[in-house]
Amino acid sequence: MEGLRAVRARLDRAQFRRVSLPAAGLHGASLAETCWEESDLSLANLSGAVLDGAVLEAMRLSDAALASASLCGAVLEGCTLEKARAPGSRWMEAKLGKVDFTGALLPGASFHQAALLECLLARADLAEALFYRASLRFCRLAGVEAAGARFIESTLQFCQFADARLDRARFAGADLRGSAFLRCSMAECDLRGTKL
Repeated sequence: MEGLRAVRARLDRAQFRRVSLPAAGLHGASLAETCWEESDLSLANLSGAVLDGAVLEAMRLSDAALASASLCGAVLEGCTLEKARAPGSRWMEAKLGKVDFTGALLPGASFHQAALLECLLARADLAEALFYRASLRFCRLAGVEAAGARFIESTLQFCQFADARLDRARFAGADLRGSAFLRCSMAECDLRGTKL
């Protein structure tokens, strides 16, 4: 159903399996606790949408607009969010496994107490993003723009930052054991109390 328009639709707890909705207009839609399996929402407008508690498996959200969207408590497994535009989005307590955020725009996004496992954040914009008490394990952050990002009291174990801009990033109290920082810019970083 290409180009579907359903602005502010109320679809809480709906289930979608192998549904293709490219370029769908779901701005401000209520999609809390929905289940999505092997579906396509590439180029969709989900700005301001509520996906709290949703479960997304093998979803395509490439180039999707997720500005100010809420995915608190959501579970994403094997999803693609390449070049997704999600400034100010909220991912508190979300569980993300093998999610591809390559080229995603996530400035100011909130990942408080979220868990990210084997996620790819290559060339993602994470400027001023908030990872307070988040858990990142085996994640790759190559070429990320993360100036001013806050990883306060987070766990970043066995992660790799390469060619990343981390100026003014705050890692106070974070657990960085097993992680690598290769050719990164870390001017004025706060590393007080970190475990190295």
